[in-house]
Amino acid sequence: MRPLRQISAVGAVRTDGAVWSNAYMRMTYDRDADAAYLAIEDEVAAGSSVENVVVERPGRGDIVLDFDADGCLLGVEIIGAAGLLRPTAVAAAVQM
Repeated sequence: MRPLRQISAVGAVRTDGAVWSNAYMRMTYDRDADAAYLAIEDEVAAGSSVENVVVERPGRGDIVLDFDADGCLLGVEIIGAAGLLRPTAVAAAVQM
């Protein structure tokens, strides 16, 4: 795949002109928990995540990858989001 160049919050254009869209992705942010969630699917049903892979970022937070029973990625939880995401990403997230 060729590199992407960002054109908006919901899409990008590859350098060869083809459009790639991430319209189904949505990020939420809970300020009290300082946690963000990037949902890959439009709807992630409660209990559908059966495997979690944790990526530790010592002193900054953790990134948790949520997978379903088929091994497909459902979403990404970012614990300690203020230390792992740019402020513009946190501000653009749906505030919970």
